[in-house]
Amino acid sequence: MRPVCFVLLCAAAALLSGCGKGGSTGGGNGRSGGAPGVLFGSGGTTGTIGSGGVVSGGGGSTLSTGGTSSTGGVSSTGGAPATGGMGTGNAAGGVGVTSTGGGAPNTDAGQTDQRILDASPSGDAVAFKPDTGGAVDSSTVKRPGCPAGPFPAPMVQSTKTVCANFAFNYGFNEGPTWVAAQNAFFFSNFVSHSPTGGDMIKYTPGGDCEVFLKDVGCNGLAVTPDGNLVGACQQARAIIRFDLTTKQQTTVADSYMGMMFDSPNDSVVHSSGTIYFSNTTTELGNRPPGVGLAAFSIDPTGVVSLISKAPANGIALSPDEKKLYVLGGGTWDVDATGGLSKPASLFTAGDGMAVDCAGNLYLFGTIYTPQGQRLGTYANPGGTNLAFGGADGKTLLVVGTGPQVREVQMNLPGMP
Repeated sequence: MRPVCFVLLCAAAALLSGCGKGGSTGGGNGRSGGAPGVLFGSGGTTGTIGSGGVVSGGGGSTLSTGGTSSTGGVSSTGGAPATGGMGTGNAAGGVGVTSTGGGAPNTDAGQTDQRILDASPSGDAVAFKPDTGGAVDSSTVKRPGCPAGPFPAPMVQSTKTVCANFAFNYGFNEGPTWVAAQNAFFFSNFVSHSPTGGDMIKYTPGGDCEVFLKDVGCNGLAVTPDGNLVGACQQARAIIRFDLTTKQQTTVADSYMGMMFDSPNDSVVHSSGTIYFSNTTTELGNRPPGVGLAAFSIDPTGVVSLISKAPANGIALSPDEKKLYVLGGGTWDVDATGGLSKPASLFTAGDGMAVDCAGNLYLFGTIYTPQGQRLGTYANPGGTNLAFGGADGKTLLVVGTGPQVREVQMNLPGMP
């Protein structure tokens, strides 16, 4: 009876406004070559949402031939969403949020992620969708950015030691990031080369350090577009999302194609919600080996993709998010959805790094242009890792071995 009812309803509706040309084209099986339910749009929104799917898009051009177009990533009225799947578009044109039901996208191990085809110098980029629910939702917010330039040549204004009297539980500090909503830096304190133990430390400029979370065992931390954190965590051998309000921990991913991560090391999050991270073996200890030295990405639906099989370490994005830097791995161009292309070599390897709003790279105490030209120094010793933050974005927090935590005031802002 359903086909007959549909024809009668369509005929009745045609008397008023016409039945359209087959309804919206936004439903169905999602993007070509992918699994059902995902659509990576770039020019507008869709009329209907496919089964269990996700809508991505912005800009307002009409994709539906039978419905009303919409702007700002709102789904159009060309058709009702499929049962079990709902989503909202991304006004910035990025990848949409995960669906609340229906079929999960890219569930076949080893399926190629169309966003990272030819992105790896090794030529073996592959996508894998783990069974996790912690992917970053960036549908309504954007990663902190930079003010309009131009910016001066980088120069240190002042340096001071902070948290000098704080009793750290471990002897190694790493992975700082700034969270504006908390008005604070967060970084990791753990034992180098140990697979267990480690606290998350919160430092409020003008105040002191405090243990924010105990025994989480993480290394590099990164702020998410919604003002929370993800951590590259060696203890769990996983990428973990931390809700800073509830302190709830959610595993985003812990394996690739059935192989455990070894010792996730550093991380950064794109405005689309895509997470990039390095996987080392430094804190693997005596545990069984996993996937090995590599860099990976995790898209907002939870798809894990191999970027490169390389001794990757520090990882960062350029201020405009159009370039990904991986120390020990190389560089990649980044599109609006977080997809990668055009791999190239990077002038140096190293540990952690930061990027200022002029696009300069800070590592091992030295400031470089992206092409490798030396511009000056910011600290000696250079620490293990660093991040910009503070009210004006000009405070460079440098952490290192022992109780080493320093504020370096720069004359230009940078990325958290």
